[in-house]
Amino acid sequence: MQSNPIQRHSRFLALVAAASFGLSACTTIGTPGATHTTNDADRRYLAEIALKRWSDEAARLFLVSARVFDTAARTGQCEPSRSTTGFLLDSDQNLPSNLREEARLLGLQSGAPRIIAVAPGAPAAEAGLMPGDRVLATTAGQPEHSGQLTIRRDDTEFKVTLTGRLTCDYTVQLEPETEIGAYGYFNGIHVTYGQARAFPDDAMLAFVVGHELGHFVSGHPFIRLGILSGTAAVDVAVTKGLLTAASQLALRPTWRREELEADRIGLLLARQAGYDADRILEAWPTYAAAAPERVKRGWFADHPDMAERYAALSAILGAQAGKSQQAK
Repeated sequence: MQSNPIQRHSRFLALVAAASFGLSACTTIGTPGATHTTNDADRRYLAEIALKRWSDEAARLFLVSARVFDTAARTGQCEPSRSTTGFLLDSDQNLPSNLREEARLLGLQSGAPRIIAVAPGAPAAEAGLMPGDRVLATTAGQPEHSGQLTIRRDDTEFKVTLTGRLTCDYTVQLEPETEIGAYGYFNGIHVTYGQARAFPDDAMLAFVVGHELGHFVSGHPFIRLGILSGTAAVDVAVTKGLLTAASQLALRPTWRREELEADRIGLLLARQAGYDADRILEAWPTYAAAAPERVKRGWFADHPDMAERYAALSAILGAQAGKSQQAK
């Protein structure tokens, strides 16, 4: 017998709920052969948990990225050419298809788009916008662009006019994969849900965003060649795969050096943005444990192993500390 749409999506929701709040995934109900049963209220509860956890991580990634991008633009490490007003709508989230469908079925995202994050110091913050505000109308092509917005907060409606501020010409998006990972694709940085959840400390998330931004600003060639692949997640792999085996072998040392260079930029950007760089090194064992296949890599690898990356980051922080002492 074919399951209904709510039954088809319930497994994902319980897994997210279990990861977020320690609930047992065995309480998912509606799958064929399940021991337990739930009613629509239970399914709605699981959906609300999953949606909140996703929104929290999407908002956190947005806020950390805004801070890293603004730092890169201010320090001349990227060309500020993209206009932003500094807020994120729930309708702009890259929700997993099953969660999006579940939210639609249960009416969890009905009504006008809701603001879920406002970057401190951004035009939206200066205009007084707050998470929870709903955007009823806009004169801009998109709500987050320059223009006049009609806002509803509780039972009050009012208008604000926003003028965008220039920042780095890159976007950041949370991806639904539960594996640890992040990658650059054209002018976009993509961070997996698994990556964000594994590192609740914003310093590590800032490093990840800064690392991918480092690939872009350094002009590392394979980041921008995703047009040959079918999906964003495999752009680098497919592009590299089109090279001959001999060419790949010759280029692998270059790729490893590029990763170390991106690590350096990510670390320094995170620090310049005000994050505690020592927290990045403290989180490194967790990073290695979450991705054991990256701990030890051979000469044929396209990434350095985790120990080499850790040593390089430690040396950078040590050199920075030495300069600070000399300055005193």
